[in-house]
Amino acid sequence: PSVDHMVDYVLRTFECGKIEEGKFRYCGKEVEQLDDFSIRITCKATTLKMRPIVIKHGRKASDALNAEEKSQMKSVAGSLSWIARQCRPTLAYRTSKVQSASAKGCVKDIKEANKTIDYAIRTADKGLFFKSGVLDWDNMVSGCVSDASHGNETEHVDGKAESHRSQGGRLQILATPEPESGDDVHFHVIGFASHILKRVCRATIQAEAYA
Repeated sequence: PSVDHMVDYVLRTFECGKIEEGKFRYCGKEVEQLDDFSIRITCKATTLKMRPIVIKHGRKASDALNAEEKSQMKSVAGSLSWIARQCRPTLAYRTSKVQSASAKGCVKDIKEANKTIDYAIRTADKGLFFKSGVLDWDNMVSGCVSDASHGNETEHVDGKAESHRSQGGRLQILATPEPESGDDVHFHVIGFASHILKRVCRATIQAEAYA
């Protein structure tokens, strides 16, 4: 109740649609507030609508994608990207791989994309969970956790597959103060990404620095 006046101000300033609370769908994702005020966000319904790409008979794994396959790969990459951005950090790396291969990949990349779709559907109940009471808003830290692989990815550039690329990942978090003491940390994830680094890195520490 102490912040109701702020919510009312926002609703007066920005025209919104139907106002819902407790449990509802918003822009294709499910939002639910539990009895203890924890919040769960999923994209189950949207994820379950996805379908694997059909590989026509006679196509070899090494065959370059044709126009129809590229279109399907880009469509799948777009759907996966949206779901991953909304609430599925564990899909971010797999989605990055599909995106990288969607324009210049080959048939074997379709098989990998279909594996990603299968994984997304099998874990459609997964999402973000914000546990109530974890953070003290007067005593918390903002942080970024990052890491990188080194030279074990391939990126398609101008029709050529360039190897020795590195993958960078990050989590942006709001956390309890323990990072300063080295104890276990509780946190809320407020941002995340996984992407191929633009620069070719010659050492693991260089890849981690760019990530």
